[in-house]
Amino acid sequence: MLDYIDGATRMMYLYGIPETDHYIVELSKLILVSAEELQFAVKGGIRDLKHPKGIEERCIEINRLENLGDDLLGEAIQEIFQCDDAIRLIKYKDIYEKLESATDLCENAANVLSDIAIRHS
Repeated sequence: MLDYIDGATRMMYLYGIPETDHYIVELSKLILVSAEELQFAVKGGIRDLKHPKGIEERCIEINRLENLGDDLLGEAIQEIFQCDDAIRLIKYKDIYEKLESATDLCENAANVLSDIAIRHS
């Protein structure tokens, strides 16, 4: 997940994008909240497996956040394809997709945690 975040910031630097737009900010917020949910699931339950229901609730929330990321990516791509600047389109599309991939990885981690919780409940 961190590699994708780093990759997106490196792209912004290499592509000469000096500031974020609305979609980059919103995707970043989804990544942050998803990472916090993962942290709570690990700290609050996976270590002792006494609260598998709490882990599952966190995992459901991460899945919901990933779905929001999918929707946001769709909106971002739809909007960026309205511009006439092909180079801008390519740059931003790459960044949006890299950030959305980070939300996918959060969901993958949540699925693993959920599987562990289910097996031990």
